[in-house]
Amino acid sequence: ERFEVVPIYISREGKWFTGEPLADLENFKDEVISYRGVTSAVISPSVQHHGLIINPVTGRLQKTEVKRLDVVFPAIHGSHGEDGTLQGLLELADIPYVGCGVLSSALTNDKGFTKDMLKQHGVPVVDGLVFTRSDWLARREEVLGQITSAMKFPIFVKPATLGSSIGVGRTEDEAMLAMALDIAASFDRRIVVEPAMTSSVEINCAVMGYGGRVEASVLEQPVSWEEFLTYEEKYMRGGGGMK
Repeated sequence: ERFEVVPIYISREGKWFTGEPLADLENFKDEVISYRGVTSAVISPSVQHHGLIINPVTGRLQKTEVKRLDVVFPAIHGSHGEDGTLQGLLELADIPYVGCGVLSSALTNDKGFTKDMLKQHGVPVVDGLVFTRSDWLARREEVLGQITSAMKFPIFVKPATLGSSIGVGRTEDEAMLAMALDIAASFDRRIVVEPAMTSSVEINCAVMGYGGRVEASVLEQPVSWEEFLTYEEKYMRGGGGMK
């Protein structure tokens, strides 16, 4: 009742929209951007606008509107949502936002750099290897040999900067390993390879705060029907994904 919520939607093609129909989840069962009242928009990087430009490219009968945004709640997973790029846009615009800043978003979105950072602070991590797409394309046999000499199967292959288990593969032999590397390289220019932890228990914990004021969440244990928590299990199973 105290605040006006301004919904902003970014399509798969990267186009930005706003409008009241975006506030109703039922509308997302169809092509939500086709609803009357949904219009194109962009967040301006200029501090003079400090918000949203609605109808940025106007026709003869249209009018551009500037909508001030007091604070932004990013709710976008993965690339361009959690990797510091959206946060950087909001920093340029001088618009406050919740969640991690540019540096922490960029570092923790990359699994390879996250592991390096945790190691520097004495946090135990699973040993692994990081390759670039160009490494794999130019030196396939050498990369396979380097991996199989450093770790035993089963081996996980992951795109370094994607989330939601997209492009992640669990491999049991060298043929599966090569296939998983091809898939990961099609998603990302950096690839993380790790030995599977076969007798571990996975626990999720969120941490919120700043400086010395840090608070940890209730712990949750994912429930998986597969060998690892897949995209389908996380989002498509219809509830019951956590213990």
